[in-house]
Amino acid sequence: MLARKLLIIPALLLATTTVQAWELQYYAGFGMGQGFYTKDAAGVERELARRNWPNPEVTMKDSTTVWKAYVGAYFTPFLGLQAGYANLGNADVNASASVNPGEERAFVKDMAESQPDLGKGFQLSVTGRFPVSENITIHDWLGVFVWENESSATLDGRKVTETTKGTNFVLGAAAEYRLNYELGLRLEFERFNQSGDAVNVFGASVAYYF
Repeated sequence: MLARKLLIIPALLLATTTVQAWELQYYAGFGMGQGFYTKDAAGVERELARRNWPNPEVTMKDSTTVWKAYVGAYFTPFLGLQAGYANLGNADVNASASVNPGEERAFVKDMAESQPDLGKGFQLSVTGRFPVSENITIHDWLGVFVWENESSATLDGRKVTETTKGTNFVLGAAAEYRLNYELGLRLEFERFNQSGDAVNVFGASVAYYF
């Protein structure tokens, strides 16, 4: 009986070590995708008109190329923390209106604040994972995106630049296929900002676990 109990102790220690190694798992990744705006050129025109700029005319891209890098750690089999850097690109907005001399900077400021919240910045999210099969896992995350964007316009031969900043919510989900223990391929969806000028991103990333 005593010998059996002595054999159980190292078995329990081995099991505990295995669980801890599984629970504390680090990873890093890189991804790219395409971002689509919920606010279009007509929406930016309406916003400029609301800010009392006469006869605004706006053209802009309807999507942008997005790239990001991220690192994280799972503290349990299902819950972790993720940090990253994302570049949402630029909408390439071309805007004009009846702007009086001396009001150029005010117009560019309103134009920058009226377009979708893009730019680049840092993310911090709580993330979860849910195994579907041996090789397929679903991830989701919710956090904040602290960003900065630079907009410029040329009015009467003078280039005016304006920097906008903000903090928005970000949420996302990914389906990951694990090639092996270290490497996973993800198909992802993310939504930056939850108001009327959100950016929806569809993309892919590679995650390396260590």
